[in-house]
Amino acid sequence: MTTTTPSAPDFKAIETAAAQVKQAVADMNAERGRIKQEIETLNARKQQLQGSVVTLADFRQFLCDYIDAKRQIFRQQLRKQIEGVMHPARPGTDVLPSALRPLLNFSEMETLLQEGGERGIYDHGWIAQLVTPHKRYISDLSFYFYFGEQIKQVIQQEFDSLDISLPAKYAAAEQLDRAMIRGMIQEIEQQIAGLQIQAAQLASKINQLGGTVKGTI
Repeated sequence: MTTTTPSAPDFKAIETAAAQVKQAVADMNAERGRIKQEIETLNARKQQLQGSVVTLADFRQFLCDYIDAKRQIFRQQLRKQIEGVMHPARPGTDVLPSALRPLLNFSEMETLLQEGGERGIYDHGWIAQLVTPHKRYISDLSFYFYFGEQIKQVIQQEFDSLDISLPAKYAAAEQLDRAMIRGMIQEIEQQIAGLQIQAAQLASKINQLGGTVKGTI
């Protein structure tokens, strides 16, 4: 029976392979460093865009958009107030949530339609708060909700005649409208997400090779 003598390890080949692995790990860490710098540059641009001055025309539109947004807040308040009328806080039930109080009945409705009718049902001078939910102050939200379209129309009509302008120090600044800024920020965020995936893939390969991942991204 013939026996085979094991061949001696090829240390030169092993050293070469180890050197190649070391170089590959170094290259991938370098690429991760480049990616990190690119992400930092993109984040800086994103921050710059977030602090951008918008055009005067877009600011005028923002005022109208603001009114529309705040109208939705008052809508929720109005629902709560209407529910409060449907389920009034009668003496003895005012500590209960409105949904657990009895509904306003026909007799009470007839009474409330009379002058001072609230005093016939409630003992604390209650009155339905459908325009100003807070008794102590009047909020613009209710005006935005009930008269928002009229307010927006007046703003659009009167804005130019009010002689509103950007301060001189902003005259040379980059001026964009909000839609453009949103689109540019979205594109930057997509680029950053893609770069982060690349960095994670490189880190995974480095770990597979038994190397050390340098830095965090």
